[in-house]
Amino acid sequence: QDLNKAMELWLRAVELGSIAAHASLATVYYKGQIVKKDGKNAKYHLELAAMAGNEEARYNLGVLENDNGNATRAIKHWMIAA
Repeated sequence: QDLNKAMELWLRAVELGSIAAHASLATVYYKGQIVKKDGKNAKYHLELAAMAGNEEARYNLGVLENDNGNATRAIKHWMIAA
């Protein structure tokens, strides 16, 4: 139940505009913690956090792109994050 509450609070924080919550949710979706693994939602939340200036999210977006076989895009994200 605590995990469900955590998810509920993250989603509420996202609704309120928290960039950190977007980055955290991306990790939850990417790793399949609390919810089923969902690369599409992970990418969505990473993109929003990265566009808002979260460097860790930008780096992780590069990791996601690299995992998906898109090394060129991954390098671009890593260069922006550096």
